[in-house]
Amino acid sequence: MFAPTPLRVRLPFRSEDEFVDQYGAHVGRDGFFLATRAPKPVGAQLLFDLVLADGSGGTHAGLLAGLPARVRILGVDVARPPTPHAERIPLLAEETARLAGRTLPGGELHLVDHTGARYGAVTEECIDAVRLVARSEGMLLDPVYSGKAMAGLRAAVREGRISGTVVFLHTGGAPALFADDYAGALG
Repeated sequence: MFAPTPLRVRLPFRSEDEFVDQYGAHVGRDGFFLATRAPKPVGAQLLFDLVLADGSGGTHAGLLAGLPARVRILGVDVARPPTPHAERIPLLAEETARLAGRTLPGGELHLVDHTGARYGAVTEECIDAVRLVARSEGMLLDPVYSGKAMAGLRAAVREGRISGTVVFLHTGGAPALFADDYAGALG
């Protein structure tokens, strides 16, 4: 096992707001960036909800450590790991913030479970989400991670827990679309 090596990166921004407004989130944990230019002036409040699939919880933790607390992050549990996300993600986020030399995360942890019967199990909500997004957006979602995250996003919108600008973080997984285990479900 390798010990983590602290890495400090100096970014050319005067404030956290300037960074978020111009480029999105420097997450730190996995060297992960949301490289997006926002069409807002420096210092303007950029408000959005972010939705992602939580497998191990590492990306969610990095986002909590890297984004301002005003950005709500909804993690859609797709794996039900042995240490629940509600325990694991805050610990990882704190560790990440310390390694990055940032203040400890102050945002709330928002989680929903769309795992199904077990990790990798196909759910009807997921299949509906995969088909809808493929038809309406031409974007491929997989039935293990991103499809379940989209199912979680759709449910959150229906329930009134999310509205306004939403960033859906698609972290890959398209090869699962061609796996024999899922061919019948996706038709």
